[in-house]
Amino acid sequence: MIKNIILTLLIIIELNGKTITIAGPSAGVTHPIFHMIKTNALSDMVDEIKFKQWKNPDELKALILNKKVDFIAVPIPAGSILFNRGAEVQLTHLVMGGTRGIVSSHKYIKRFKDLKGLTVGITSRGGMADSLLKILLKNNGLDYKKDLKIIYTQNSKNATLMLLKGKIDCTILAEPRLSMALKKAKSLPQDKQPHKLFLSINLLDEWKKTFNTDVPFAQVGFLAVGDTIKDKVLIDRFIQEYKKSLYWYINNPNEASHLTVKYFKGLHPKAIKNGINNSSLSVIETSKDKKLVKELLNTLVELNPKSMGKKLPSDDFYFKK
Repeated sequence: MIKNIILTLLIIIELNGKTITIAGPSAGVTHPIFHMIKTNALSDMVDEIKFKQWKNPDELKALILNKKVDFIAVPIPAGSILFNRGAEVQLTHLVMGGTRGIVSSHKYIKRFKDLKGLTVGITSRGGMADSLLKILLKNNGLDYKKDLKIIYTQNSKNATLMLLKGKIDCTILAEPRLSMALKKAKSLPQDKQPHKLFLSINLLDEWKKTFNTDVPFAQVGFLAVGDTIKDKVLIDRFIQEYKKSLYWYINNPNEASHLTVKYFKGLHPKAIKNGINNSSLSVIETSKDKKLVKELLNTLVELNPKSMGKKLPSDDFYFKK
C-alpha cells in the first residue's frame, strides 16, 4: 500500500514537471541558449530547457502559430508581422550588433554602387537580410529592381553553395555562416572557382554610416509565445539568464564554439570562434528601453513598411515587467 502511494506521488511529481522550449536559427544569437541548457539556468522554475532549430520562415511561423515553443528568436520584421496578424507573441528583448555582410567572389566590391549589374542571393523574401539590403540600396541611390538582380534561396547554406559554384555574384550572410563560407572557399582546390571569397560590405556598419547613428542595428528579437506571455516572472528570468549566457559566450569563444557544434553539426568550431570575435552582441530589454525599441522598429516601418506589416505593433507587443 505504502509503495503504491509513493509510486503515485512520484508519477504526479513527474507529470507536474515543467519543460520549456526555446527555438532559434543557427545564427550566433541562438548560441547562448546552449549555455543556459548546460548550466541548468532557470532550474528553480523549470525542470528542463529544450532547444528547437528553425531553418526557414515556414518553420518559424508554424512553431509560433501552433504554440510549439515558449520562446523563439526571430528576425524583427517576422515578429512584427505575426503580431499584427493576430499571433499570441510578445517581444521580450532585442539582440543588437553582430555581423551581417555581403560576401562576394569579386575583390573590387567595396561600395553599394559596385553591386550594379550583379546577382545577389538572399535567403528569404521579406526577411531581415532582404529588408536591410533594400533600405540601404535606396538610401545609397540604387534601385534594387533595376540596378541588380535578387535571387531568393532556400537557406544560407544553399546561398553559399550557389556562390561557390558561380551561380550568383554575392550573397548576404550572418555569423557564423559568414566565416564558414570564407573558410569553405579556401579549402577548395586551386582550379575550382571561386577559390577565395571576401566580406565585401558589412551591412551593419553601413547602417551606422547611412543613418549617422552609433546605435547598433538590432537583427533579432526574442518572443514569448502563447501562455508563456502570462508568466512575467519566467519571462524576466529568461531575459536575465540569456544575458548572463551571452556574456559567457562572448568571453569564452573557444569553449562556446565547441559547445555550439554539438547542436549544429554542420558548423566548424573555428568559424564559430571567428564569428564570436568579429561580432559585438548586446541586449536591449523591452521593458527597460521601450522607447528605444519602438524607435528602432518605427525606423524599419518608415523605411520599408511592407516588411513590417505596414504599421508599428501596438503596445501589447512589448513585454512589461
